[in-house]
Amino acid sequence: MQAEKIFKEFRNSGYKISNTGIVMNKRGKILKPYTNGQKEYLKVCLRINFKSKYFYIHRLVAELFIKNDYLNTAEQVDHLNKDKTNNHVSNLEIVTNAENLYRKYNGYNKTQLAF
Repeated sequence: MQAEKIFKEFRNSGYKISNTGIVMNKRGKILKPYTNGQKEYLKVCLRINFKSKYFYIHRLVAELFIKNDYLNTAEQVDHLNKDKTNNHVSNLEIVTNAENLYRKYNGYNKTQLAF
């Protein structure tokens, strides 16, 4: 059984983001995410107030479904299973820079804690 997709509007922009990482434009068309080649994180370009800006999808999902407020620059979003293309809300966690670095260099992820 597939999990239900829930969409929320991003900052009153008309763009909608799902809890699974799908991004829809103002007309309901699904936007195709891409990477910049250096990092594996998926991003989209949104046009807000007549200006185009790039957003990482995992940060959009975390902002709308975990924090329900703007993420500040000190807050990072960790992919629990280390798959940078899996932007489902259940795979994301807001962490500090120190926590993120610790997890990166010590091989920590939540799937290892399961009994």
